[in-house]
Amino acid sequence: MLSIKLSAKDYPDRGFYGSLNFLYSEDEYSVSSRQNIEEKFLQEFKLGYSGNIYTPKLLEYVVEGTLRYEDRDMQSSYFSSQEKSEGVDYKTKFDFIKQTKFPFTIYANKSERPVSTVYSAYSETYINETRSEGVNGTINFAPYKITYGASNMKNIVETNSGLDDSQITTYNGSISYKDMRHDSEARYTRYIENNQYNYSNNSIVGLSRIGIRFKND
Repeated sequence: MLSIKLSAKDYPDRGFYGSLNFLYSEDEYSVSSRQNIEEKFLQEFKLGYSGNIYTPKLLEYVVEGTLRYEDRDMQSSYFSSQEKSEGVDYKTKFDFIKQTKFPFTIYANKSERPVSTVYSAYSETYINETRSEGVNGTINFAPYKITYGASNMKNIVETNSGLDDSQITTYNGSISYKDMRHDSEARYTRYIENNQYNYSNNSIVGLSRIGIRFKND
């Protein structure tokens, strides 16, 4: 595997970064007297920028993209296959007022993975797309501390036979109190899961959890 890191930061707290990765492998093995040869070649190119607006105390952010290409060839005594995939990843993250009593973060990520496979007698296409976004933060009023957050993750899988669409939404919050003698916390989490297959609603599931912790010395 060959890996090359790139860096072009003009300032200590912001600038471009990236990496180049190349991997080639060849495996030969036997399964039930069948001889198999598998070759794989992976290329990955990453480029990002980390910086701030006005000052790191106000806003720090990261914007990143990754391209990934993979070729996989399989040869055996009974069949052969050629698989090609092209992946694209996006990542953004924004940290606001990190050095205050009210820091919070907003993020969004996306990943696409189309895969095409050609066998001896037929071919198939597989597409996997994942998206996630959310916000979380903290409010500090010593000895009290409040945390909160909300996130959404969506995963789409498309094959020759149909479409599978799932989504999970999460809400959470907590309040805690801590001093020399006391350490207590109350936490609430809400999950909502929605699964669809071939554009029809199959299931919607909601789950709530409440936790309480108390310690007195």
